[in-house]
Amino acid sequence: MDQLDLRLLIQHYRQGNEDVFEEIFKRSAGIIYQIRRRYPAIEWDDDDSHQEARIVLHQVIHKVDLTKGKTEKEFERIFFGYYQRSLFNHFLNQLRREKTTKRKSMAESVMMTEVHEHQYISENEEDYLVMWMDVYQTCANELSDEAYQLLNYRLQGHTMRECAKKLHRGSKHTQELLNQLRDVIGESDILSYRPDDW
Repeated sequence: MDQLDLRLLIQHYRQGNEDVFEEIFKRSAGIIYQIRRRYPAIEWDDDDSHQEARIVLHQVIHKVDLTKGKTEKEFERIFFGYYQRSLFNHFLNQLRREKTTKRKSMAESVMMTEVHEHQYISENEEDYLVMWMDVYQTCANELSDEAYQLLNYRLQGHTMRECAKKLHRGSKHTQELLNQLRDVIGESDILSYRPDDW
């Protein structure tokens, strides 16, 4: 099975050989990991996310143009790129639907939810998650791993002191990471200081 080209595996699956699906899915498993790592703010469930990924993969297999790509390597790049975009859009749309449903069920337009001991955010601010997921996608390649993680912590509502503790870094280094975020993303309330930050 491992010797078969991806294009040939897809042809077999389209012709009714369902046994090859798991081989295609196994070759694409790294994409699920990449998306989960890039968007850690989403609460992932292993079983559900893998099931959703299989559904999207099935759709992509039947939509991809098998004539694209002069070489097998080029076709794999096209196919997996298409799958990655489709899977990300699927999860993002799912998240947006969940947020829309949640808003419709709210008795009030704004409800205050306790995040942790001394911090509160409004339910409407959950929309930040969708917006910042787009920021993740745009800027992830320009950020260091630590700066990327700091952005994630700030998105979750942590103070700078808490971020430094989670990163196992001092205040000066954490401030440098914040400056790196500002250089890439620009000014934002997520990156602005709050009275309780330090």
